[in-house]
Amino acid sequence: MDKLRDISLSSMIDSIPENIKSAFLPFIFEKGDIVIKEGDPVNYGYFVIDGTYDVLKSDFNERSYLIERKKNGGLISFMDIYSGKLIQCATICAVSKMKGYKIPVSQCFRLLYTPSLFQPYLIRIWADQFYTTNVEQRNLPLYSY
Repeated sequence: MDKLRDISLSSMIDSIPENIKSAFLPFIFEKGDIVIKEGDPVNYGYFVIDGTYDVLKSDFNERSYLIERKKNGGLISFMDIYSGKLIQCATICAVSKMKGYKIPVSQCFRLLYTPSLFQPYLIRIWADQFYTTNVEQRNLPLYSY
């Protein structure tokens, strides 16, 4: 378990084979930019190296509410890609300047099946998100018990 916790974003990216990393495209988003919008088609998976962003969802009245604020690192859109939905499930808004890499959807599937630290990193990130979502559900007014 400790080895899983010790995988950093940079070590995970370093472990990706060059034939896949060559498809990485650098990105920069400025504070206030909408990175992706809920409901839009998915074109890329994003590796956020630096910066802070908000994950926003819309309720049934189309009002946005904050799900999570992520700082310095993270993955965006991979759940949408690997679920097969290919529709953005949330809006991502840059809270500060964001830098990182994006990878086309076709390469995301190659990445999933090519041995590297990506797979254990992805499991850790999703397990953390699932746990946080379950713990925080009680704080969201849209849920009734």
